[in-house]
Amino acid sequence: SRRVTGVLTVFDASGSGMAVLHDGICQEAVFGKQRDREALDGIVRLRRGVYRFRPSDVASLPPTRGTEDYGYDDDYDD
Repeated sequence: SRRVTGVLTVFDASGSGMAVLHDGICQEAVFGKQRDREALDGIVRLRRGVYRFRPSDVASLPPTRGTEDYGYDDDYDD
């Protein structure tokens, strides 16, 4: 499978959210008032709604706090 870099934005009846991806790894997630792992879990559970993926290079991604805050492994060096 292809590992993408960019921003996934989601919208449903309860609100909106986004996930910042770098090489397929989630760096930051927000969904309504939820953040981090809880927000990503909420996005994954969506059954209806609209989404948009905006591919991007690393330099133009929103700043993140770092993968260690989200419980994900860091497979690359900055």
